[in-house]
Amino acid sequence: MTVSSTISKAGPYVGDGSNTTFAFAFKVFTKADVQVVRATAAGVETILTLDSDYSVSVNSNQTASPGGTITYPISGTALSNILTLTASGNVTYTQGTSLPTGGAFNAEVVEAALDRLTLLSQQLLEKTARSVKVSISSGIDPAQYLVDIADSVTAAATSATESAESAELSIANSTNVN
Repeated sequence: MTVSSTISKAGPYVGDGSNTTFAFAFKVFTKADVQVVRATAAGVETILTLDSDYSVSVNSNQTASPGGTITYPISGTALSNILTLTASGNVTYTQGTSLPTGGAFNAEVVEAALDRLTLLSQQLLEKTARSVKVSISSGIDPAQYLVDIADSVTAAATSATESAESAELSIANSTNVN
């Protein structure tokens, strides 16, 4: 096995009221390695539950044809056009391969363990690519950076509101004078 793709995410798929199957093309070992998130138009996300909310069918040869198909919902109404689904890798952060000292070398076992590490790295890369980053040489705390941005946006909105109210009052006063 090898991992020839750097992608560990599929979607977002926008609902159309009829489609209930969604393909993904990233390598997994089991169906539990796929996490599905449903999002509203307002951006409210819900992590769905495997085999309760959705099911996963994994392609049998993950080397030649990585990925598979997600079925959502398992039963009920299809995804509406105000909702989206996004699938991502969900490989557990464990190391289950045991190589006995002095035992026979099994290249397939070693390669599977390396593939797993690659998938874990891809999962982390996908998550960190969506995060707030500061320069490596910066002394800024990312959490404080977000607070500072929110405060700046709030201050700008307040200033804009005050300017609009002042302009409205000025227009009203000039209209009353004439």
